[in-house]
Amino acid sequence: MGFVYVEFQDERPALRFASIASHVSRPRGATLALDLDRTWRLGECAERVSVLTVEEGGLERLAEWSTGAEPGEVVSRRLAHVFVNAVDRAGCYDALLPVVPASGGGWFFLELLREHPEQTGADVARYFAERSERLSGCRVHALLRRIGGLGPEPSILAVWGLSAPEAINTVARDLDGVTRPVSLAGCGVYTAAGSKRA
Repeated sequence: MGFVYVEFQDERPALRFASIASHVSRPRGATLALDLDRTWRLGECAERVSVLTVEEGGLERLAEWSTGAEPGEVVSRRLAHVFVNAVDRAGCYDALLPVVPASGGGWFFLELLREHPEQTGADVARYFAERSERLSGCRVHALLRRIGGLGPEPSILAVWGLSAPEAINTVARDLDGVTRPVSLAGCGVYTAAGSKRA
């Protein structure tokens, strides 16, 4: 079955380190697919967004994370969160399209989206597959739909990889006036963690 776990982190300005995931153990069974820092202070989104995929099992895997694979694993992770990042919120999601891990650096555009009540997850997936073909220089790395109420509003999160900063011109205006199957609630410009521009 699997699911996707997303952390939204607000950094403490005096403590700018590389990704937590590069310093401490990740939850057992989770693979870090995207670890992004907001750049240019654009948008209302979190300073850091980390997307972890869990390929096997369901939400019961969260119980395993509370114990950790080795003594001290969870303790070290929690201490890192306290002293390096303030985790503001987190959520569990279904992937509407396969999550594509980021390789290396690059630019990313994150969309927070409200789902139209008459649309289904399949409708949203089809729409994003069409957008991906239409938007030059843009690739969908993640299209996620919140599982029940296990996460912040809004319920849909999308991450685009951009071939160059100029692609922001294309994706940023694409949802202007769109209400179905989704409408834009917020967005932000990101880079791979550790390569923050500003």
